Amino acid sequence: MTFKVSTVGDISPKFRDLTVEIFDNVSRSMRGFPPECYLFVCKTDEDCLKIKSQRINDFTKNHGLGYIRLPNVVGLAEAALYDSPEVVVYEYGVKSFLRTLEDYEGLYSHEGGHLTYYFNNNLLSVRKAMPLLTFCVDRVKEDYEAEKKAIEADYYTACFSRQYTTIVNQFRMPEVISPISFMDKLSLMGVHAAFMKSEKPKIEQKQKIQRAWNVFSRVNKSEISKSLLQSDELKESPGLFGDERFFKDFIFRKHYGWNISFR
Repeated sequence: MTFKVSTVGDISPKFRDLTVEIFDNVSRSMRGFPPECYLFVCKTDEDCLKIKSQRINDFTKNHGLGYIRLPNVVGLAEAALYDSPEVVVYEYGVKSFLRTLEDYEGLYSHEGGHLTYYFNNNLLSVRKAMPLLTFCVDRVKEDYEAEKKAIEADYYTACFSRQYTTIVNQFRMPEVISPISFMDKLSLMGVHAAFMKSEKPKIEQKQKIQRAWNVFSRVNKSEISKSLLQSDELKESPGLFGDERFFKDFIFRKHYGWNISFR
């Protein structure tokens, strides 16, 4: 297995070493991990955008493609544009909401799960323009499978820690009704469902996550947010969130009111 690491910006040596160590451990413990991948450790979101823009521009030039825009997030496993999958993380973003070693392991094992899912499902190719509904389904499916793979690699305590921290952080965030918020909440639901479906986490961990989720779903004041986050399917049948056919119907039913159209 070839694990290539590049740093961008004035990275803290401790953050760089910790990130590399965790990813190295994940790559060794996760079944089906790709034989070659890249890790870009950046200082700021600007550094993150810089390296991604460079990678995208090089790719589009080599393949004669037009402009392609990708989202900027704290941990982002990408595969659609490259011959080998990669993860881009930036120090400022990670440190802004993660506190413990378990939080870090939870995030990085999840991103490693994405790489494994991409590689084993032959997603290392350019994704053509797709209907928005298909994009939403794919995104939630990938987050569900990524968290599932992290848990299967015995990172379930780390996944618990990162999920709990993420949910609690949602309490302080303003409620926004937009297509991006809709897709972000769907991703949170996919990750949550994978954890609740698995038999590996301890019952105490599941109970604490469920209590936090219940609070999170209630602090959202809008009815469309509550309808989404308090869905019976998430509580009663989390395994459905690994089923693309279920997703397509579920997401279509829940998209009304989010300023998004699948027509």
